[in-house]
Amino acid sequence: MNELDMFTPRVLTSAVELIKPDPRYLTELFANANSPVLSPTEEVLFDVVTGRYDLAPMGFPGDPASVANYSESIETKTVVPPQILLDQPISARDVNRARSAGQATMVTGNAAGASLVVRAFQDMVQRKQKNLVNSIERRVEWMISKVLSTGKIEYTNPHTGRRVDIDFSVPDGNKFTAAELWSADTTDVFTQLYQWSQMFVRLNGISPTTFICGSNAATALLKNKSIRDWLKTTQGSVINFSPTVGNNGVNRLLTVSNVGTIVSYGAEYTDGGSTGKYIPDDYLIITVPSAYRFYYGAISDFDLGDNPLFMGRFFSKQKTSEDGKTRHLYVQSNPLPVLEKSAALMIIKVV
Repeated sequence: MNELDMFTPRVLTSAVELIKPDPRYLTELFANANSPVLSPTEEVLFDVVTGRYDLAPMGFPGDPASVANYSESIETKTVVPPQILLDQPISARDVNRARSAGQATMVTGNAAGASLVVRAFQDMVQRKQKNLVNSIERRVEWMISKVLSTGKIEYTNPHTGRRVDIDFSVPDGNKFTAAELWSADTTDVFTQLYQWSQMFVRLNGISPTTFICGSNAATALLKNKSIRDWLKTTQGSVINFSPTVGNNGVNRLLTVSNVGTIVSYGAEYTDGGSTGKYIPDDYLIITVPSAYRFYYGAISDFDLGDNPLFMGRFFSKQKTSEDGKTRHLYVQSNPLPVLEKSAALMIIKVV
C-alpha cells in the first residue's frame, strides 16, 4: 500500500477542521455570538425577522382575551451558499526537494526512505491547508463586510460570470446620510450617537453594542470639535478618549457613556488584483452581533463513499493526477453569514 494513500478525506477533513486561521476581526466578532448552523442539504433555510413585538394589552379578570397583534413578520429564505473550492497542486518533485540534504532518496521497497517522503508530504499538506483555510476566511470576512456595508451579498464569479445575490431586507430607513456630517465644526457628534442608539432600540428592543467606523469616519470623529469640547468639560465622565492601536486594522477610538465603544476598522483586502476596504471609509456601522449567524451548506462528493454528503465547515481531500506526477489538495467550504434581524443594522454615511 502506498503510504501517501493514508491521507483520506476523513483524515484530511479532520485535520483541516482543527486549523485555527489567522485572526479576522469581523469573523471573530460575529461568529462568537451564535453557534454555526450546519445544513443537511446544499441549501440553507433561515428566517429574516422584520419589525418587533408590541406590548401585551392589559385588562381585568373576566375580560375577553386580547388578540395578539405583533408588528413582527418573518420572511423565510432558502439560499444555496456560495461554494468555495480551492485546488493546491503538490508535485512529487516538490516533496522530494522538501527533504533535508543527505537524506536517502525514496527507492521502491525502502521503508526508511518512504517514511521521509510521507513526512515531507504531510508537512506540505499542513502548510498548504492552512493557507487555503486563510484564503477562505478572508472571503468570509469580505462577505460579512458586504452585509454590514450594504445589507446584501452581491458577487460575480470572474471565471463563470455567475452571480450571487442575497438580500437581507435591511429597511431603507436604516441606510442614510447623516444630516450633519462629522467633518463640520458645528456637528454635535455626541448627540447624534445617542439619537441613533435610541433609534436602534426603538427598532429592535435592544441596545446596539457594536459601532464600527471606516478610516475617514474615524479621523473625522477624533477631530470633531464637539467631541473635543465634551472631553474638556466632562473630564472623561461622559466620553472616555482612549485611542488604542490594535491588531488587524482594528483600533479602539473612544467610549461614550450610554452609547458604547467605537472602533475603527481600516483593513484592506485584495481581490483579483484590485484592493478595497472591509468597512467603507466614510461610514459608521451600528449593529449587534447576536443578530448574525453563520450557515454552512452540505458538501456533495463521491470520494466520501456510499453516502456522498458532508455536513461541516470545511471538507478536504487529495487526488493524484493522471500522469502520477502531482497530487491535488482540495479544501472546500460553503459558508453564508446571515443577518437574521433586518433592522439590527444601521449604515450611516457620516463624512
